[in-house]
Amino acid sequence: MKKQLLFSTVIFLLAAYVFTTGAKAQTQDTTIKEVKILTSAVCDMCKAKIEKKVNKLDGIESLELDVETKILTVAYHSDKTTVNDIKTAITKAGYSADELPADKDAFNALPKCCKNKMKNK
Repeated sequence: MKKQLLFSTVIFLLAAYVFTTGAKAQTQDTTIKEVKILTSAVCDMCKAKIEKKVNKLDGIESLELDVETKILTVAYHSDKTTVNDIKTAITKAGYSADELPADKDAFNALPKCCKNKMKNK
């Protein structure tokens, strides 16, 4: 009888653990958000620089910059990074991000061909 009670208790605790762990994993998945940010990118070199800089942030799930529209689409974990963090990374790469102007030093370090095609906001 004691063995059966012990066995039932162990099974119950194991089931409770598995259930709560699964629920926690589902909760974490719901923190993925998407944002679209207008940049000042003008070419594939700009695209590579911006994507590399933003991809270094913790919590980036995916990103894609459409050079034609200049829009960077980012899927990110909102519990690990913020839209402001993403915009700041873009500006520190030398490009504008929506209402934020490019960091002046980073803009000045861009290749001349990129700077000639855009204006620093």
